[in-house]
Amino acid sequence: MYRVFISHSTEDTDIVKVMNNQFKLIGIEVFVAELSPEPGKLLSEKVMENIRATDCFVVLLTSSGIKSVWVQQEIGIARSLRKLVIPIVEKGVKVVGLLEGIEYITLDRDNINAAIEGLVSFVRRAELEKTATFSTGEAAKALGLSFPTVKRWIYSGKIEAAKASSGKYRISKTEIDRLKLALKEKDKLEQVAEDVLELVDSKEVVFLRELQVCLEDKYTHKDIYDVATKLVPGSLQSVFKYGNRWYFPHDLKWQSVQAIAREKSDLAKFYANHPCRYERQNVVYLDYSEFLVESAMMQAGWVVVAKDAYYFNGISYRTGFSSGRPKDLDFIAYSPRKQTYIGVQVKNRLEYPKQVDVSELCDICNVLHLRPILVARKVHPMTFGAIRNMGGEVIDFKRYLKQPPFDREKFQAIVAMGIPLGVYQWTPAYLVARFSALLDKL
Repeated sequence: MYRVFISHSTEDTDIVKVMNNQFKLIGIEVFVAELSPEPGKLLSEKVMENIRATDCFVVLLTSSGIKSVWVQQEIGIARSLRKLVIPIVEKGVKVVGLLEGIEYITLDRDNINAAIEGLVSFVRRAELEKTATFSTGEAAKALGLSFPTVKRWIYSGKIEAAKASSGKYRISKTEIDRLKLALKEKDKLEQVAEDVLELVDSKEVVFLRELQVCLEDKYTHKDIYDVATKLVPGSLQSVFKYGNRWYFPHDLKWQSVQAIAREKSDLAKFYANHPCRYERQNVVYLDYSEFLVESAMMQAGWVVVAKDAYYFNGISYRTGFSSGRPKDLDFIAYSPRKQTYIGVQVKNRLEYPKQVDVSELCDICNVLHLRPILVARKVHPMTFGAIRNMGGEVIDFKRYLKQPPFDREKFQAIVAMGIPLGVYQWTPAYLVARFSALLDKL
């Protein structure tokens, strides 16, 4: 049975119920979180499982839906799983981020049925396409493989196929699409593996974070980790020493690279333990990067109206009934030119900001009616869409920012290792430029 997942704000439940009823009339199975109770199961697990099992992901982007943190997360999951995504966009709502450029169905509040009829018709066509089948020869041509290869894959179970009454195999379009993606992914991972092996060979020994940072302009940190893990023990060797996972060529022994690893480990500890806290004119910053970001915003024409803030314009951010200080924003800033307020979170790390950090930023800004701005050294590609879908932006500054003074010899050795260290006494011009450009993007 063809399955549809509907992502929406709880404020739009009435529209979703109409969609659900229309789909059921044509025999399509629909998942709507609140209409599919599973007591005892975590909501996040239930949503992930059902998006994974769905054939089509419908997202209702009304004035409420576009602001929903849950909706943005579900869009990210569906896109990462390469699901067919059909946006239903209310008139006046701007589509940005992960869904930018994707054709959508317009929703007019005065004629909701027109949008639903268009959606049902489109999904029905998608269902029929899924049931279309290919012969073995047609499948070989579609996949760019030889006929014997396709037959061999069918016999081995690598391709799911059904034998017709004629005795010949038929392959569904869904299976063809799955194989196309798998072959494309295989090509990409083979390139990642080639680059990982080349880098390790040239450096003799690398630790995981070094490997990820050196190749991050081409691949995600996760892709690099996954490939490096698969290359052990066939093509690479690996040990866990000095608090790090190390990789070195298959033809070398650990004893021959241990001295290099120890030196790198000492350098990594040096930059990791370098003071983060900074104080200027009786103002305390938990990380020196926060001072540089605040300075850059002011030089770019932003007015910083609050620091370490969870309260704005008469609204306080709190999660449930937890005690203690709520989660907060590093800064709230205002642009007199754009007459808009932003909530800013700074993440100065070698690794990507965690998903929970991104969700918290979006959630706080949603409650306080601010546009979220994530300022980080590097972020996962999916994060751009999640933030932009909330009307915000990401500023990735590439460098791992540290405060002076910093030992010059160690600085040069760390940079030579491939760690993008940046030590600035004055606010770097590129950071000011990014905040100036932000005014044109919002």
